[in-house]
Amino acid sequence: MADELCELSYNVVNDWGTGATHKINFTYNGPDVEGWQLTWTFPGSETILDLWGGAHQQSGNSVVVNNVSWNSTLSAGKNINVGFNIKNPSQGELPTLMLNGTTCDIVDGSTPPVTPPQEPPEENPDETPEVPPVTPPDMENGSWTLDSDSSYFHFVSYKNQDKVESHSFERLSGSVAKNGSAVLEIDLNSVSTGNNTRDQRMRDMLFETAMHGTAVVSMDVDPDAMAQLNPGQRSTLNVNAALQLHGLETPLTTQLFVQRLTDTRYMVQNVSPVLVKASDYSLEAGIEALRQIAGLNAISTTVPVDFVLYYDLQPTP
Repeated sequence: MADELCELSYNVVNDWGTGATHKINFTYNGPDVEGWQLTWTFPGSETILDLWGGAHQQSGNSVVVNNVSWNSTLSAGKNINVGFNIKNPSQGELPTLMLNGTTCDIVDGSTPPVTPPQEPPEENPDETPEVPPVTPPDMENGSWTLDSDSSYFHFVSYKNQDKVESHSFERLSGSVAKNGSAVLEIDLNSVSTGNNTRDQRMRDMLFETAMHGTAVVSMDVDPDAMAQLNPGQRSTLNVNAALQLHGLETPLTTQLFVQRLTDTRYMVQNVSPVLVKASDYSLEAGIEALRQIAGLNAISTTVPVDFVLYYDLQPTP
């Protein structure tokens, strides 16, 4: 049966009429395998603009998504997340997905309602229509708050040079103030590796969450540049950020994709993985303790980090 191999959720987390953001999560229930491939056929003329969590190819309405290096290994209970932005979404229809050639039943799926266009009022040729000024929401109208349920933040570790494991943090919070000051807080106690014993070891031995329970990323963004984006448009920003972790703070320089999804919602995504070094935050002793207790030859001391964050406008009262 299909559900013996995988359980899948397919959700449309944003839909602004001309485009949408889709998110796929599947749990693998089969034997260990190296490499995976998701395939599906869109019901309409959807075109993927960008995708994270895999490498994709599209021909017409047929899509193939292959694993990337850090999430190639499947074992029972493994969760894989894939997200993407499209243009020309079909309304109310979800595609049928196949994992390595076997159909995955969708156990959870949703499409948000799209407000239909209203019929224009009957015109009176003797009157000059009054056109109200249009002022799209921007930083001056309030702050922007992270949608933690739709966002994700994960990192990859390498063990014994050839074993790759993907981990995530399940509790995030953050905001962008009217002046462009942005803060992202990561609850280190919410680390999720797919193994409860390993989760607790990372909390106690690596992050030492009893003393350092939160990591904080801070940066300044240009509020005018973000406000100038129309819904559906995106821009690439060069940013200088700071990461506070394990009681230490170091600067980070990276590039971000920023896309305005609607008047009141933005998506922020890293262009390429952000490399975080254990030596910058005095985490080497914790990694060595993890290596010894797990009986491993080596654990990587530099990890790539990927994230997709969604922010919603919180109007000023």
